[in-house]
Amino acid sequence: MKRTAKWTSAVFAAVVTVLLAAGSVSADLVAMHTAQATVGNQSWSGVGWTFDVTAPIVTVLELGIYDSGANGILGENALLTTVLFDAGQNVIASQTFTAANPGTFDAASNYWFKSISPLDLAVGQYTLVGYGWDAANQEHNSHVGGPGPVFNGDVVEFVQSVWTAAGTASAPTWPTVTYGPTEPDFFDGPNMRFEVAAVPLPGAVLLGALGLGVAGWRLRRDVA
Repeated sequence: MKRTAKWTSAVFAAVVTVLLAAGSVSADLVAMHTAQATVGNQSWSGVGWTFDVTAPIVTVLELGIYDSGANGILGENALLTTVLFDAGQNVIASQTFTAANPGTFDAASNYWFKSISPLDLAVGQYTLVGYGWDAANQEHNSHVGGPGPVFNGDVVEFVQSVWTAAGTASAPTWPTVTYGPTEPDFFDGPNMRFEVAAVPLPGAVLLGALGLGVAGWRLRRDVA
């Protein structure tokens, strides 16, 4: 009986280990945008895009802002803001960026990023918008000229480009002008980095179920 208990415990521990390992395989941190243009060409406040989340496994960890010229946020009065809206036009996350507190620069995407409280996104539609651009800190509009960004959505799908009717709009003015779908979209402006939660591999789940089943059968047989 003692041998059976030990054997069953060993099988159970092995199964748990397999399932935990499977659950960590696909976790990843994704920057939604990668800029191809290094210098901005427009000072329109309130530009971004709408996107769909297609699976309930997305957790936003950081919001970002484009850095024209990759030379930092310029001007002691500069205030750039990124706002994330839900489909009801409600602000669900925001972050500000200044010369004194720009965050962490990601050279791979040409964006500054700052952390937010982890935000799980349900399946549905969202809009991300950047504000506060000026002559020293410009966003980039590929419809005006130059290459468009690379959209790295994974389980997030681009819907359309959006912008505010007035180029001086302050955060969090809702963008009423839309254009799309086009991909890549127009704007290097706001950004976000998110984690795609791991999903256990079907084979690992099957192995776990099989292992537990064998352990149960062995225990019942020895007890009998």
